Amino acid sequence: MNSYVSKLRLFCLWAEKQNIIDKPVTYYTNDIIADFLRHIVEQKELSRVTILKYEQILHTFFLYLKKKKIIVENPVFEIPKIGVIKDESPAAIPKYMRNILQQKIEPEDPQLWMFICFIYYMAIRPGFELRLMRLNQINYSLQTITIYSNVAKNDKTETIDIPDQLFDMIIDKWKLQTYDQSLYAFGQFGEPGNNCLGKNNMKNRFTKFRKELKLPDAVKLYSWKHSGAQELAAQGANIYEIQRHMRHRDIATTEQYLRKRIGQRSNTIKHNFPSIG
Repeated sequence: MNSYVSKLRLFCLWAEKQNIIDKPVTYYTNDIIADFLRHIVEQKELSRVTILKYEQILHTFFLYLKKKKIIVENPVFEIPKIGVIKDESPAAIPKYMRNILQQKIEPEDPQLWMFICFIYYMAIRPGFELRLMRLNQINYSLQTITIYSNVAKNDKTETIDIPDQLFDMIIDKWKLQTYDQSLYAFGQFGEPGNNCLGKNNMKNRFTKFRKELKLPDAVKLYSWKHSGAQELAAQGANIYEIQRHMRHRDIATTEQYLRKRIGQRSNTIKHNFPSIG
């Protein structure tokens, strides 16, 4: 909601500066929408991904007006590709950096380290999927976790295998099976609780440690998800196993993900390339 309001507010401010704020909504054409998007790119050097978010929100707004029969056609269509091409997704964290972070975080903030382990081993997205996860989503008999559609990015309920390393920590170290299973796994006071943590709580805690250790800004909390996928691929997991674990919609998405994040790996090329002489 905050994102929706802030982007529409920026559009209104721009319309005021253009002296068109008092025009009827039927005045706003596709060209005017494109001019606004070009303007914010010039002012803020926003990425193409961010511009698409502005476009989607404006499209939804005018679609609402169309449904109310205030306008006949939605003016947001066939917008030219605008914005700077940026790779905004966090890269994987090198192993030596992961070791440095673990040595600092695990003793000082055990709950944050547990959160990180779930991201790394389970590829669970931290924002909603993991932050809102309850203990009853863990099946201790089958060694799985179910992510429900109401929080999943792909809007599907899916069950994921828990790797042995994580499952051992769940049972022996954190003893999550001993708590009331209706609790949020990551509650207040550093343990499972009735109230989940705030949206940016874990991210801010991780950023504090990263800054203390003077590690690059590119190292993000989400980077642990890519780190796990990278190590899984390096161990020889096939593309279908990776697709299921990452919960990608199809193989094409996984292929693109691996190409972008990990590259084309081949032990034959690396270690058995024919000699030049």
